[in-house]
Amino acid sequence: MLYKIIIIIILPFVINSCDPCFGERGVCADTFNFRIVDKASGVDLVFGQIPVYHKDSVYLLTTLPGYQGAMSFNDNHKFSSRLLIPVDTFYLHVSSADMDTLLMNYDFVKSNCCKTAEGYGKVVGIKYNGMNADKQGDTFIFKK
Repeated sequence: MLYKIIIIIILPFVINSCDPCFGERGVCADTFNFRIVDKASGVDLVFGQIPVYHKDSVYLLTTLPGYQGAMSFNDNHKFSSRLLIPVDTFYLHVSSADMDTLLMNYDFVKSNCCKTAEGYGKVVGIKYNGMNADKQGDTFIFKK
């Protein structure tokens, strides 16, 4: 009797661990990360020792209808954005007097976990104010 209870408790975890789409059912999205650094010194302008911009004032936005408000968030050392749709142009709000333009470049990827036939847009490059943004690991670097 005890072994049946143990099997009933453990079986869902075993089944879910074999499912490559567990936790992502039907989600067709890409996440990209970014940081803003000084063009000359490479010092982080938001999360560095002496920040130039306040992390709560930095966020992405778009002019697409129905997508109002911040489309990114900070995690105390970089910013992230989860893209449910491939947006061509983002605006990076860094302060009330400063806004930058991001032109996004995507490859469309099909995934067994994604329920849409066309797949989703995976970010492969970003032009930041007309210049190609560098990438360090999984993080795009915007030089300001």
